[in-house]
Amino acid sequence: MPSSSLAVPTDPLPINTWNYVVDVRTLARVSESFETRVRLTKIEGEAIFTELTIVQQQIDEVLKSIEGMKAALGGGKEWLEIAEGAFGELTRMQLEVEEKVGRMGRVMDGMDELGMELDF
Repeated sequence: MPSSSLAVPTDPLPINTWNYVVDVRTLARVSESFETRVRLTKIEGEAIFTELTIVQQQIDEVLKSIEGMKAALGGGKEWLEIAEGAFGELTRMQLEVEEKVGRMGRVMDGMDELGMELDF
């Protein structure tokens, strides 16, 4: 009977075990991909937030400058010209903020998409 104990199994890995091994490897790659995408999205979000903070500081500086000029000039034609220039600058900054907010929205949409993919 010793010859029966030396028999080689015809199916060393059952199909379910093989599928499990493949799934673990696939899950590891998918997990790495998601982690990378999440990190990149977070970095992009932080960069946009920093840009928005800088623009907000610039807007605050322009508003303070306008207040200072108004006090120094006391109104009149010079004040009107300065106010028009400042208005143009604030309009430019507003457009810049709107563009960055749009980018931030796309980043948030990407985060939502990643969240849905992770739920599956």
